[in-house]
Amino acid sequence: MVNKRASVLFLCILLCSLSFAAAPYASVAYAEGASFILVRNGKTTTWPVSSDAVLGMEILPGDIIQTGPSTFLELFIVPISASIQIAENTSFRCDADATGTKSTGELYYGRVRAKVAKLSGGASYRISSPSLVAGVRGTDFGCDVIAVRPSREASGTATSAMAALSPILHRVFCFEGSVLVAEAAGSTLNTVLINKNEMVEKIVATDPTSVTPAEQVLQKKTLIPEINTFWQARPFVENVPAAAAARVSVQQGNVVVTDHFWPAGRDEEQTVRKNRHLPNVAAFALVGLGSLACVGAALYSTQVDSNAVLLPPLYSAGFVMIGSGTVLAILSLVAD
Repeated sequence: MVNKRASVLFLCILLCSLSFAAAPYASVAYAEGASFILVRNGKTTTWPVSSDAVLGMEILPGDIIQTGPSTFLELFIVPISASIQIAENTSFRCDADATGTKSTGELYYGRVRAKVAKLSGGASYRISSPSLVAGVRGTDFGCDVIAVRPSREASGTATSAMAALSPILHRVFCFEGSVLVAEAAGSTLNTVLINKNEMVEKIVATDPTSVTPAEQVLQKKTLIPEINTFWQARPFVENVPAAAAARVSVQQGNVVVTDHFWPAGRDEEQTVRKNRHLPNVAAFALVGLGSLACVGAALYSTQVDSNAVLLPPLYSAGFVMIGSGTVLAILSLVAD
């Protein structure tokens, strides 16, 4: 009985310790522009890019991000080491299974690009639009869901109502590796594998008769220069820490902000100010875990045996963590 209760108590302490070290599914690695909207559990929040809470903000499975004009974001997905760039005027949903290794993105409108490390085992990543699905296991690719621009002759007479009925272009393109593209809802035979510098396009019109059957068949094409030009001006953030899972997270309002290395060109003084929170968070974690160990030992002694052999180690561990946290807090105050 004593060993069983001791095991339960140790497991509780271990789970609490792991909760402090838990990593987010994804976080914002880069941001520029004006603002974006985060939709989480049906609640909509507008975040200015200049906010201190943006860089390092935790992204949860199911979150929808909507960027405004001239706003550009890059996310880093921890479990699969993937970087996702979200261009301006884009609506994009992030999702994953319980482990985070089977990750997906849903592009409602706009432009995204993903750089996915070579995946192993059952890990996977795919991006879907209302018309196409692109699955990869390690590549650099992207998707567009954008309105087809009217011709110059038609644009002079088009009304806003006509513009709203413009056909929508669904596109998948590949910069490196290969991408398997399929229809989101259709025959599994209508699939195509594209490689470096290739793409697939499909036009979805309000009036289906305005699109020929040939335009509905998935056929790979040579990548157009416009796509290269657009994304070459927006390189991926380099040196995203491989140990992202070990970064410290703190709660700010209804989001979690994770400390991280800022991309080159960011304000170094702002980076220093942000990193000053790390010792305080670590001190809080140590004191909290130490107190939990002492309380657990006290409860154990009153309910089981005040002379149990597990009590000295529990009390010692608790006092060591509390002392270390206190010293760290004091040093942090002196450094400030």
